[in-house]
Amino acid sequence: MPTEGPSTRQKERKDPDQTAGNLVLEIRALTATIDALKLSFEQQLDSKVDSLRDSVQLMMSENKEWLKEELSLKAAEIQTNIQQNMDNDISLLIRRIEQMEAKINRSEKTRFDPDVSIVVTGLNYNSGENVTCLVKELLTEGLLENTPIVDAERLKDRGGRPGVVKVEFGSVQ
Repeated sequence: MPTEGPSTRQKERKDPDQTAGNLVLEIRALTATIDALKLSFEQQLDSKVDSLRDSVQLMMSENKEWLKEELSLKAAEIQTNIQQNMDNDISLLIRRIEQMEAKINRSEKTRFDPDVSIVVTGLNYNSGENVTCLVKELLTEGLLENTPIVDAERLKDRGGRPGVVKVEFGSVQ
């Protein structure tokens, strides 16, 4: 039986020059495709890196501004706290100084001011006496009846003798 063409068991032989030429063309096509893919990959990679760099810079810029704001707020808060503490401390010091001045003034001001006071000695003691009335009687007898008496007090007895009498006048005149 004559067959036209090779049998299924027989293969058709190809020309080696034609096969090599086809392989070279296919290799060139593959190389071109690989180069195109490589270029595309590099472009995509460059684009992604640029995008990432821009995003990071933007985030850093935003964080920088946010950090500046936070630092300014914190500095203002600290300054306010320091000012309040200083105001409180100064107020406390002022009160303490005023208390000390008042205490000093109280201790300096004696009950009988030596500039307008006298001491009367040898005045007999009577129980239930009114020392101010006794001093007024003495002043009337001495022709100083219009002299205002601010305070009068008899001190303790001294060795069986009556205590001295301190008298404070309103003025020196």
